[in-house]
Amino acid sequence: MAAEESVSGRSQAAFEFPLGIELTEGENYQQRQAYEVTWLKDDDVPRYQFTVAVSAAHVPELFARLGALLPERVRVVFEIPGRTPSDEEVCEVYLSDAVERDEFLEAFAAHDFLFSQDGMIGFGALSEDERTELFLDDHKLLYFYSVDQEGPERALASCGVPSCSRLRHFAELSHVHNSLASRGRGEDYLDVFDEFKRAFNLQWLETKEYE
Repeated sequence: MAAEESVSGRSQAAFEFPLGIELTEGENYQQRQAYEVTWLKDDDVPRYQFTVAVSAAHVPELFARLGALLPERVRVVFEIPGRTPSDEEVCEVYLSDAVERDEFLEAFAAHDFLFSQDGMIGFGALSEDERTELFLDDHKLLYFYSVDQEGPERALASCGVPSCSRLRHFAELSHVHNSLASRGRGEDYLDVFDEFKRAFNLQWLETKEYE
């Protein structure tokens, strides 16, 4: 990968916001590309939470690097907004049975522009024992959960993503979420969701409020 295209080769001022997020405050806000690590000691299985923010164009690379750390079989997670206007504040969470990790990563790669740019969906996978998880939320923040710290840190370092003590993110500012299709910039996320629902036999898990 050419230096000017790498995560580390771009200045912080060049952060590329996802097309599906529109800031309504912070006109001059500059996002930092970085990650923070939190030790979740009170979880049923204590583990590390890595929270990663990079330019939308670099999300596919990071997703693939971190996804390679998942076990060989995973359960696919897909989140979409509630289907009616009264459900705007909630999302529907769907979960698959165990599938091959490579199948999951190939499915992401086939639609990586949608997943890294659309402001309406979240996508990821977790291990069968739920100790390890990778999730890309609707703000395009990457979350990786693991009992191991060194593996994720090596993957992030290999992409030139620096660590920080506290990751400030534009999700803290007022903003609006948009789908790519509504802006004429890409696939309809509902079509892709229906494709994945069939391919992975996704089943509804829960309805939850957006965080």
